Amino acid sequence: MSFQREAVARPKKEIFGVDPNSARKYIQDFHKDFQRYEEISSFDDLILSGARSDIVFVADYHALPSAQAFETRLLRELASRNPSISLCLEMIYGHQQRFLDRFMHGGMTEGEFLRRIRYDLEWGYDWQQFRPLFEVAREYSLPVFGIDCEPRNGFRHIRKRDAYAAGRIADIMEKNPGTRIVAIVGE
Repeated sequence: MSFQREAVARPKKEIFGVDPNSARKYIQDFHKDFQRYEEISSFDDLILSGARSDIVFVADYHALPSAQAFETRLLRELASRNPSISLCLEMIYGHQQRFLDRFMHGGMTEGEFLRRIRYDLEWGYDWQQFRPLFEVAREYSLPVFGIDCEPRNGFRHIRKRDAYAAGRIADIMEKNPGTRIVAIVGE
């Protein structure tokens, strides 16, 4: 058990040491909840559990490239076992869906897509970290959905954004019976 705590302590220290918001109540609550984990899962166990789940929520730490690398690996493994997956991303606003659809179907270049969704201004994290998620979605012909809404600045509107994302996911599942959701959202 102490090995598990040490294994979790290292990335926590790395994450909380970089984030200027680590003192905020939202982050502190997350940190407190994180203390209650029961055990570390192997990647294979995670894949088996995820493959049986209707919705897999993945907590993305946006500024940590290893988070996006893990998400890409997870998505690839799940998609290779079940092609009925829809990818839901916090990084894209729901009202930008038409641009996302055009980009995913090859009707828009990457540069135009990033410009249309105002990627640098609205999201701002290194695109190279997130691009592989879109590549895996294309490789497996997975539908991709934006599940965020404005305003994105600060933590004051997080509940509104969470409610919007939940509504989008419920709508996606209702309109696409049998789909399984992989939702990548902030911690």
